[in-house]
Amino acid sequence: MRAIHLACAACMAATLVAAPRDAAAQAADPAQQIQQQIDQLRREFNDRLSALEAQMATLQGQAATPGAPAAPPALPAPRPPPRPAGSGILATSTPSSFAFICT
Repeated sequence: MRAIHLACAACMAATLVAAPRDAAAQAADPAQQIQQQIDQLRREFNDRLSALEAQMATLQGQAATPGAPAAPPALPAPRPPPRPAGSGILATSTPSSFAFICT
């Protein structure tokens, strides 16, 4: 009978000691998976960035060579919408000072 109690106590002790290790291993596994995902995203980002930088260098090299098509002209800045009549501040200048008239 004493051997059975000793065996049961040993099994219980092993279970109690092994359970935290398994939980720690499971907790480390998601952290490791997340780290692997971060590393993968970094590699993909760096690859994409390198490809874009190479394209930019190619375009800049083409623009520097004579006879290459010029870059499209820059668009003019958008004009502000017109103000309704009678709103805002009207400034006029006189020889000695500026006069501001609120309308």
